[in-house]
Amino acid sequence: MSPEEIKQMQAESGSERKHGRWSRAEMLLALLADRLEASNFLQRLHDAPDKATRRKILKDKPKPLPRPGVDDRRELPPLSEEGRSFLEAMRRNRGGYTPPKKARSLAARTPEEIKRMRAIAEAEGTTDGR
Repeated sequence: MSPEEIKQMQAESGSERKHGRWSRAEMLLALLADRLEASNFLQRLHDAPDKATRRKILKDKPKPLPRPGVDDRRELPPLSEEGRSFLEAMRRNRGGYTPPKKARSLAARTPEEIKRMRAIAEAEGTTDGR
């Protein structure tokens, strides 16, 4: 592809970046560079002689190398009411999800409840003759 064709493809896709998709080796190399930066950061923090120096070091936390397709400036769509209630249920249950209560089966009902349900069904004419 010519440089003009590449620029045209980037313009069509809305990509402002000058690089394409990374290979697995490039991703692993970026991960290694990030981990090395984190290790150096922790070593500098450990070797700091006093709290004032540590505070200065903490202000310069290393940032990961930008990966293709990852944009930190993107705006998230607003959360729907259904999504909000789902997340609140997850928080209440400490990460576990409890689905909405379903109708109990006949086996889980008492004989009095079953008789009452049959009487209502017969009165409405929705019984199947059982």
